[in-house]
Amino acid sequence: MFANANYQERHGQLPKRQPYRGNQAFAYPAADVDILDKTIRGVVKSG
Repeated sequence: MFANANYQERHGQLPKRQPYRGNQAFAYPAADVDILDKTIRGVVKSG
């Protein structure tokens, strides 16, 4: 949820969805891995 908000802030839209283990999951391009890193650090820091 937080990663999607950060992605949308940067690109103006949500990332595309791809099938994953029978469900749909958001797929982030490799160029945007910094968004995921920032999100993980923020969640871990907030405890």
